[in-house]
Amino acid sequence: MACGVGVKEGDVDRFRQAMIKRANLTLTEDDYIPTVTIDVTIGSHEVTETLVDELDQLKPFGTQFEEPNISVTDFEVDKVFNMGKDRSHLKLSNDQLSIIMWGGSDFYEEVGQPLNIRVIGNPSLNHFRGKTTPQVIVKDKLLKAI
Repeated sequence: MACGVGVKEGDVDRFRQAMIKRANLTLTEDDYIPTVTIDVTIGSHEVTETLVDELDQLKPFGTQFEEPNISVTDFEVDKVFNMGKDRSHLKLSNDQLSIIMWGGSDFYEEVGQPLNIRVIGNPSLNHFRGKTTPQVIVKDKLLKAI
């Protein structure tokens, strides 16, 4: 949410200090922890071309209508592939689905390279060499071993 405030030029520092004081009195450590609202949890076998097509009908997404955050559970990793010129991007795949994590190669190693995972992200379709496959683009390194 946003709001507009008018402050006289000579009062900016006093206003800033008052805001900091109010924040320090009001906010707790938990307020600084980023949160993600999960709109739906589905099994990895439910991420299909049909699901992506149905979600595409909801577009356009924006600030007033955000793209849904989908938790995908029970994804079993068959193949691990580091992508990009510097190999910093991660692709986890099996016969049904791919999980893409931009800048996630090091993170995946840090969490022990689990082979059964849960992710939060957005389903999409990958069109490559005449083949279309469903994939999930992971949000903010929200990958967890299960």
